[in-house]
Amino acid sequence: MVNERIGNNKIKTPRLKILFGIQGTGNGHLSRARDVYPELAKYGDVDVLISGIQADVDVPFPVNYRMYGMSFIFGKRGGVIYLKLPGG
Repeated sequence: MVNERIGNNKIKTPRLKILFGIQGTGNGHLSRARDVYPELAKYGDVDVLISGIQADVDVPFPVNYRMYGMSFIFGKRGGVIYLKLPGG
């Protein structure tokens, strides 16, 4: 609970429920999220959703949801690797 004081009375306000969505394609968004998550956690209960599959950075907080979907995968020479999709 977050407590606020008005005069001599304390008012209890409920903690926020926060959904923190992070783009998981590449390492930049996840690297920045490592700094943002602790700040959000000060204000409420944070659920983390990561969307995307191409990242090499581990995060030091729990990930509640992952969404994979369709992504571009870049080869070592910079080009897009085209994958044959199931049923295609």
